[in-house]
Amino acid sequence: MLKRIAPLLLCTAALAAIVGCGSSDEKDSANRPPVTAYVGVLLDGKATHLSPQLIGGGPVTLKITNQSKLQVQRVTLRPRYIGEGCVENEAIARQIPAGGTGTIKAILIEGGCEVVADGYPATSLTVGPERPSAENKLLLPPRTVQQRPETTDREH
Repeated sequence: MLKRIAPLLLCTAALAAIVGCGSSDEKDSANRPPVTAYVGVLLDGKATHLSPQLIGGGPVTLKITNQSKLQVQRVTLRPRYIGEGCVENEAIARQIPAGGTGTIKAILIEGGCEVVADGYPATSLTVGPERPSAENKLLLPPRTVQQRPETTDREH
């Protein structure tokens, strides 16, 4: 008798586990962060150049290129003034060789930031209100600063 009941109990337990794994709660995705924005940082040996210099709050990736002839030991993204917004903690990229690249990833909040590289004057980055949520945005291409207008055969 036990040999007949054991498989039945095992099947019942497996069925209960499968049914219990699901959840009827709807996922709250209205709080998705904005799409990551990109800021280009150029170190040319004389100054630090940013593009764009005004950006909305949310996730950001700074793509740094060192076009100088010297290695840069440290590039820092930090609040412009003590106690002002921008980033919760300093974000740092270390050791960018001459001709090399680096990356800083951070979440920006409204306020004033500055990008500081070794031996260069600080450059301002202004952070406005948070950008719109990425809700219902799927497989977005990277956003470029300047879009080329589309041309047609009639224009040529």
